[in-house]
Amino acid sequence: MRFSIVAIVIALTASMSVDACTGFGYTCNHDSECCEFQCYSGYCGGFKAGA
Repeated sequence: MRFSIVAIVIALTASMSVDACTGFGYTCNHDSECCEFQCYSGYCGGFKAGA
């Protein structure tokens, strides 16, 4: 029983981190990975248009 609870907590934590966006200066591949910034040359920086 205890193992299954731990497995559920780990699975929920992993799924939450996948949806999270990154902040200024972090590496990225697409604009959607940056919170309120755009992806420029592999890093989050510069504000998105309309933000």
